[in-house]
Amino acid sequence: MLLDWDQRDLARAAGVTPQTISAMENWKDATSPTPNEATRRVVRAALDEAGVELLDEVVGVCGPGARLKWREAVEAETQDV
Repeated sequence: MLLDWDQRDLARAAGVTPQTISAMENWKDATSPTPNEATRRVVRAALDEAGVELLDEVVGVCGPGARLKWREAVEAETQDV
């Protein structure tokens, strides 16, 4: 777990409903309704603001993923000292 957030926390940060987050988590393939671009954009922005970097799939190497923005976090902490 990167953040100590549940669906309600992410929904609040993104300005959407918890049901929207649940639907996005349960989206599986082209047969399911695709989350619209505006919704994906605000959820991605909320995660970015919280320090999460979303990673695209690299075909044949690795699947999509997420990680904390460590370098920026470390740099910010060292500037505060």
